[in-house]
Amino acid sequence: MAKELKGIIVPMVTPFNADESLDEPALRRVVNYLIESGVHGLFPAGSQGEFYALTPHETKRITDVVIDEADGRVAVMVGTGALIASNAQRKRSKGMSNYDVVVIGGSAAGVPAAITSRRHYPGKTVLVIRKESRAVIPCAIPYIFGELSSSSQSLFSDGVLSSNGIDLNIGEVVEIDRGRRIITTVDGEQVHYNKLILATGSLPVVPPIPGAEKEGIFALQKSVPYLERMIEAMDRAKSIVIVGCGFIGETPTSRWWRC
Repeated sequence: MAKELKGIIVPMVTPFNADESLDEPALRRVVNYLIESGVHGLFPAGSQGEFYALTPHETKRITDVVIDEADGRVAVMVGTGALIASNAQRKRSKGMSNYDVVVIGGSAAGVPAAITSRRHYPGKTVLVIRKESRAVIPCAIPYIFGELSSSSQSLFSDGVLSSNGIDLNIGEVVEIDRGRRIITTVDGEQVHYNKLILATGSLPVVPPIPGAEKEGIFALQKSVPYLERMIEAMDRAKSIVIVGCGFIGETPTSRWWRC
């Protein structure tokens, strides 16, 4: 028998840190504050919680944190709204989603692969699974240290995917079952595919130099938080040593000379 919902059910705000990551301690404080104030239910990830700006991974994590902190004291109703119908359906579904084409990786190779698949096979469903909430354009990384003022000016627009009818899932793939054609993400979500494209990109090769793992040593990686930490470190540094003097190696020096 369904439980009757009544009383004060509060749409919750979603607290974030300055780097746009979810502020989980603050979210837990909000949960306790509302419950201690006498509400009868919590409504996270709704319109008041900026659902349209949340990634699927963030929505799930918000849900997990709120349910854990509420600990059965009050009812929890999770927002399942989305700007794209397919994304809303995926939020509501507890089962396995199915796609004709799944692309793992949403950067320089993954985005063109997904768009090409969609244009050649317009009747097929396409999904891009990307680990990063914000994907940087690799070829633009050197310019972050020069003409561009920050990494936020060199990001892929997710609108390119949605305008081509391609779904986007922000999550990390931890298992690929090739026999059953099933992908599992770190959150436990499973996706069945017909065709799979791996476009995860590459990592820079760091020479085996003693001390390369220490703080203040950077290799250019395609990660927005990583690049932002690198820029902050360069702006604070009194001297800089760059190993590698090709195009990518030389470009960051322009930022240093302006400091």
